Amino acid sequence: MSLYCNKFIFRGEIFDPPRSSRLGGVLLILLIAGLALAQVLSGHPWGRWVFCAAALILPIALVSGSIHTVHFNIFLLSHFLTDLFPHPSIYPFKWLTELMLYTYVVMLIPTLRGTVGWLRAGKLNAKVWLTLMAVAVLAVVALRGWVRDNSPDLSRYTGMLPNLPFGVLLVYGVAFAAFNAALEEITWRGVMMEALDSAFGAGYLSLVIQALSFGAAHYQSGFPNGIPGTVITFVGGLLLGIIRRKSRGMLGCWIVHFFGDMVVFSLILSFVSKSGN
Repeated sequence: MSLYCNKFIFRGEIFDPPRSSRLGGVLLILLIAGLALAQVLSGHPWGRWVFCAAALILPIALVSGSIHTVHFNIFLLSHFLTDLFPHPSIYPFKWLTELMLYTYVVMLIPTLRGTVGWLRAGKLNAKVWLTLMAVAVLAVVALRGWVRDNSPDLSRYTGMLPNLPFGVLLVYGVAFAAFNAALEEITWRGVMMEALDSAFGAGYLSLVIQALSFGAAHYQSGFPNGIPGTVITFVGGLLLGIIRRKSRGMLGCWIVHFFGDMVVFSLILSFVSKSGN
């Protein structure tokens, strides 16, 4: 059976992708740096320039023959194009449009459709489960510690909570955590990490770069945010990347991330309850 088949099969394990050209690696770093710049300077006109740069890089990536750089390029362009299409207004569900745009393009082009090697569940043996539990405990300690030690203004996150009865809101919280964890894992441990493994090999460099990008994405408005939050999410990105390596799949990453996002949701909900809103 071919490693990269023409169907999305979630079962099985992730294998190292074919190596890309040196040019593909350079283009990938430029794209990842552009994404970090756009997220750190959220709301700044720089975002438009990053989109223009990504659009100009796409034909060069196609010529370079680095198919996984092309994947990430298309994913990044889908991110910027989301606001031009109908999408839910509330975070994180607005980014469902991004996933749909990317998926549509991938399904439309056979070469892209046959090179999605990251979409695998992987193996969850006893050793992996122990790792998942340990990282989940660290996530609780880190998130609660960030709130306790930094006294962040949690009111900025209350817009994430729709006006629903409490019982329904809990169900919404599960949907929030499940989708946000899937979105971020697809972005960093899925599309980006596979492109990095193709460009630089499945070593420490790709682990560190995706974790740096993950941390940068939380600097401005993530939970947690600021410099302490960026450090926490950088370490979290490293640990999630290691889980992907150990399990050779995405399911373990999603489970831990889902648990962490449930903690985030509970902290915001607790703040709203205590504030009398």
